[in-house]
Amino acid sequence: DTERFESLWDDAQALRIQNEVLVIRDRLWKDLVKETSSDQKNEHRVKQLWAKLSAADRRISDASATLEQKQLLQKAVEDRVRVYESRIAELERAQLGDELNPQAVAELQERVVKVESVKSKLERDNGSLEVELRSKTEELSRIQQEKEQATTAMREALEAADQERARLRTELDIYHEQLCANDALRELLVMAKVEPIEPIGSAAAQA
Repeated sequence: DTERFESLWDDAQALRIQNEVLVIRDRLWKDLVKETSSDQKNEHRVKQLWAKLSAADRRISDASATLEQKQLLQKAVEDRVRVYESRIAELERAQLGDELNPQAVAELQERVVKVESVKSKLERDNGSLEVELRSKTEELSRIQQEKEQATTAMREALEAADQERARLRTELDIYHEQLCANDALRELLVMAKVEPIEPIGSAAAQA
């Protein structure tokens, strides 16, 4: 009866250990499936952020090129305004310094009116360009802020993915250690079954 009890006890211990191993393996498998799904979501999020970041870079390049063109155009308009102002001053000096006949004076005044009209138009165009430049500058600043936000979000997503992978590696290391411990315990139980403990009464009888 004692030997049968010891055999049943050993079998029960072996089954308990095997059940614990299966429970641990099942839990780690579920964690692995969950972490794999989490990694896929993180990877998809990183791809989305990369696409957003690339789009922001393209928009910044386009906005910068447009802004530079507008600045060059504004400078050209300002240069033309200065040229017309110089021509008006020259005409005024010529009108005051020379004795002109009425027809020449009328022609000169007509030219002055045309120059003033062109100058006014250029000043209006320059004002419109200044407004557009301010708008483009604000848009460029907004795009740069979006790029910084996308960069920060992508960095956080990458850090989260690294942390998840590190945690998964730690879980797998613990699982491996538990398996090694279970193997050692199983070996000890096998050794105990090879050399069973004899009942106390039987040992006394042999003595």
